[in-house]
Amino acid sequence: MTRRCFHPSSTNSMKENTVLVLGSTGALGSAVANHLASLGATVIGADIQEGSNFLKGGFVPLPHPGPKPTLAEITCRLTEGVGTILEETNDSLNAVVVASGGWEADPPMNGNDDFEESATRYGDSIERMLRMNTYPVLAAGHVVRQFIREDDGLFVVMGATAALQTTPGMMGYGVSKSAAHHYLQSYGMLTETALTTKAQRKQTKPLRKQTPASFDTLTMVGILPTMLDTPANREAMPDANTASWTRTQDIASEIGNWMEKPFLRPHSGSLVKVFGTANGAKFQLVR
Repeated sequence: MTRRCFHPSSTNSMKENTVLVLGSTGALGSAVANHLASLGATVIGADIQEGSNFLKGGFVPLPHPGPKPTLAEITCRLTEGVGTILEETNDSLNAVVVASGGWEADPPMNGNDDFEESATRYGDSIERMLRMNTYPVLAAGHVVRQFIREDDGLFVVMGATAALQTTPGMMGYGVSKSAAHHYLQSYGMLTETALTTKAQRKQTKPLRKQTPASFDTLTMVGILPTMLDTPANREAMPDANTASWTRTQDIASEIGNWMEKPFLRPHSGSLVKVFGTANGAKFQLVR
């Protein structure tokens, strides 16, 4: 995997780091939050309900997707909650990790469906996927712009390997994850750590002048699992071969490495595929 060129001695003390983890109650989010906390970081959690893992940095309750919250509502709730916590501690964020998400197949369609019912199921399914997989990323991106620290900040988004290609039968999922990829890559181009052409840098120069100083050293990376090894996935697929599934702890460890050693990070705007092997998780740069 392509690495950025930093001096190998450039490391960060995790005891001085404050991290926001969206989806902190889920299997992946709790693994990330607990691992970073074990390294000494102060972790702020954000999710629709607070989990059993105590996070000393605090917790931001997010709107439940059931009432169909808008992107503006989610962004405001997250920004206000994080801002209140950081104001109380006179702190800023070193990293933001979006570990939330979900999957569902497209609703079945047949010629005997009532037009209105069919349209409603179709629209609701795609909207659910956007609220679960895209809206948190967009909201977190706003938080990054507002609160990320001016020294080697990190923004990590969970994408999906499946969304690198067509996704028949789960188009809502594919659209929502592809949108997250596109946002991460586009946003990453506004940072000074992106790998861009001369033409791209010229094109984005007016926009980069409007970004905060933190974007000079900020890195934005998408991690794209193929299948996560979680209790929910094992229950849903009891007969599946889990050899190639990725342990949540492996992703958490990689994020910890990127935080402690910024020179190990890929260029900003990169998408990194991850899959399990007999020797642990393998991370592969794909874009």
